[in-house]
Order: sequence, then structure tokens, then C-alpha cells
Amino acid sequence: MSAPVPDRVDFNFHIRPLLSDRCFACHGPDDKARKGGLSFLSRDAAICGGKSGKPSLVPGKPDDSELFRRLVTTDPDDHMPPAESKLPKLTPSEIETIRRWIAQGGEFKEHWAFLPLQSVTPPATGTTATTTGIPDGNDIDRFVVDRLRPEGLALQPSASRETLIRRLALDLTGLPPSPTEIDAFLADDSPQAYEKLLATLGATDAGEAVLEVPALEKLLHDRPDNRPPEAIPLLVTLLADRLKLRKEALDQFVEWRLVRVPGTINAAGLLGPTEHT
Repeated sequence: MSAPVPDRVDFNFHIRPLLSDRCFACHGPDDKARKGGLSFLSRDAAICGGKSGKPSLVPGKPDDSELFRRLVTTDPDDHMPPAESKLPKLTPSEIETIRRWIAQGGEFKEHWAFLPLQSVTPPATGTTATTTGIPDGNDIDRFVVDRLRPEGLALQPSASRETLIRRLALDLTGLPPSPTEIDAFLADDSPQAYEKLLATLGATDAGEAVLEVPALEKLLHDRPDNRPPEAIPLLVTLLADRLKLRKEALDQFVEWRLVRVPGTINAAGLLGPTEHT
């Protein structure tokens, strides 16, 4: 499904990606690869055009712009991108986006990374938290909804509170939430419950374990004989030190992370027999 044509075309968001994907190979920053003397690196260069002497961009006049004409022509010798480039043709909505951009003045911008940040008014979605699951004041979701609607799509249903606390705990600490933390979050029906959970998990130091766990898992995966290498005792010591902050047993933690993941060794090979092995 083609993306809808925007009412107001933004160069960095809508046009630069098209030029980069379909045009820059022959009309971009590489002087040696540039063809026809035409560059799309700046507005002035596009207006000047190439060796043909025809302006590639005539602001406000798509039909007089060689850029647009080359996209809609049926002449295979003039059509862009050329067949020999093996680049995909622009879709009708992409061509219309370029036509509209030229009609709106053909504005160029610096790369977005070099532009100062600006406040943007969130789109008015006309929705409520009860009908869409969008929390009041969540501007990010309003932008997402505004983009999904033209595609006939909608947000996924809101996650359960059990899912939310698991996601947040794993993101911030690298560990699943404890039963006590889950019960406390489920029992808190205040509007600030999620914010309080965020502050609580963010204040712990357990997240340091995230630095060691991937290294431990990689060492275990990379051993062809499934024998713990000599470096593992050091990693285990580091993990144990971190996990004391959560008062969780190291063997239980490793069992959660390794035994239940297909293709990893049994935790007993590292920690000795447990009730799970």
C-alpha cells in the first residue's frame, strides 16, 4: 500500500529520502559518478540543471521542471531512474509528492541533524484514551495514530499491567520484576502508578547486571563443547555482586535467562544441580 500524499510536503521527511534512494547514485555527492553535470545536493544546483541547459527545478512550476518531466515521461530514453540503473520506479504517490513539493516552492533544507529543535503541535486525532488506549497527554501516540489512519490501521490494544511492568523492569534493570513489585503495581490504581514505578525501578542499581549478562550468554553460546570457559567465574562474581541488590538467588536468575532459552546450556553445568535439573 502506497503512503498517502502529504498536504504539506517536507523536504527532509518526504523528498530527501526519495532523492537519496533513486537519484543520488548519479546526481549526488560523488563527483566522479555524477552524470549529465546535474546535482541534487542543493536547490541552486537543481535550479541550474545539468549539461542540457534545462532547469531541473522550477519552483512553483512542476510541468516546467525537468525533474518532474523525467518521472512521468513515457520515453524510455528520458525516463528516470533509467532502466539500466536497476533502481525501482517511483510509485504514483511518490511522483505526486514530488509534484506537490515543486508546486509548493521546491524548498531544500539542511539535513535534519543540523537543524535546531523546534516545538511541533501534535495532530488533533479526535480520539480519547478510552476509545484508543492513548493516555491523556501522550503526544507520541497521537502522531502515530495520525500516520496509521490513512493506511486503515489502528493502534494495538493497550498492554496489560502485568505486561507493562515486565517490559519496564527488563528495559531499566535487565531483570524481570519480582512478585512483590508486580503485586504492588497491580494494587496501585492511582493515575500516577506508572510514573511511580518508573521512578522506583530507575532508582535501583540492578541495571548494571545488563552489562554482564549478554557477555555471559555469548561466552556460553560460543563454546563448542558447552563447557564454561575460565572467564565465567569472574562474570558470575560480578553478577552475584549486582544481584545482591535485588536479593534474588543467582541460580534462579541464570535459570530464567539461560535454561528457558532454546539452544543454551543447562544452568546446572555452571551452578551445579538445582530443583529444575
